[in-house]
Amino acid sequence: MNGWISERQFHTELMDRVRAIRESRPTWTHEIFGTLLGIRGEAYKKYEQRGRFPAYLVPRVAMIADVDIGYLMTGKPDQK
Repeated sequence: MNGWISERQFHTELMDRVRAIRESRPTWTHEIFGTLLGIRGEAYKKYEQRGRFPAYLVPRVAMIADVDIGYLMTGKPDQK
């Protein structure tokens, strides 16, 4: 085993982190979070349900939630 995670596992873990960020803000419903990301709330809800989060939205989540993009991608805290 080479220590790499599968693509499926990557997407699942990324979506878990994004969902946790959204849920940590009590007012961030699917609709509100989608709007903040510049997409429909229903579209965001489907991403959350299906576990596949588009890469182009990752920088937006990092900016909106003020989290490190490296953390979003890897789950590891910023090492600055």
